[in-house]
Amino acid sequence: MTRIIDLDDDADTTTVLASAARVLDLGINTDDKKEAAGMTGREVGKQRRRSPTANYANVNGAWPDTVPVPTPQEALAGARRLVRLALKLGPPNVVPWRTKFGGKFELTSGNRFTWTRRGVFYVNPDKPEWGVGRGWQTMCHDIAHWAHRRLYGGKPHTAQHAFIERKLAEYVVSNGWLDGKLKRPEKPTPKPSTIDKQRDRLAATEASIKRWLTKERRAKTALRKLAIRKRYYERTLAT
Repeated sequence: MTRIIDLDDDADTTTVLASAARVLDLGINTDDKKEAAGMTGREVGKQRRRSPTANYANVNGAWPDTVPVPTPQEALAGARRLVRLALKLGPPNVVPWRTKFGGKFELTSGNRFTWTRRGVFYVNPDKPEWGVGRGWQTMCHDIAHWAHRRLYGGKPHTAQHAFIERKLAEYVVSNGWLDGKLKRPEKPTPKPSTIDKQRDRLAATEASIKRWLTKERRAKTALRKLAIRKRYYERTLAT
């Protein structure tokens, strides 16, 4: 029998893990556990059948009933911040390089996960996933999995992963990202005038002339060398 760690507590990751370790290692009897947790025998039986590591009800409770799908621009901007936040939620003794990601972020689509591939963090703004949701929910879920593997390793669905995902979800909601706070106005592309088009065409024509003049000089050099070779063989054959 082990204890479910409640992620609603304000304890940090280290405190949560230390609490779990104490419950697992002390070997206290069932009566003491019931008294400490304030549970009846039936509740203890139910507790045995539940996961001893993660409470995803707390994670789901961080989201409102309706979660909008981010735009590609919102997804890229949000993913950068979520990755930085997630990498700060590791244990205190984690190797420093694991707390940073220096690669670039790019969009992906379809059924692809929000994950790194060959040093690039691919972000899927609208990937549906059963039991998780879509949009911001799956982005936080996948980024939490990625950070958990990088910081902790081991099995994927643990208290550490649920803790990271809950923090990411709270960050998204509290910063107003669901209300469009990450949206940036699109910069209008100025329509080129007739004079600008003519200038571009003139520059392209001059570049073409330069390329052909270079080819002409190379052709003259090649013809001169070939003429010298021809005279050599003619003299050789005449003797």
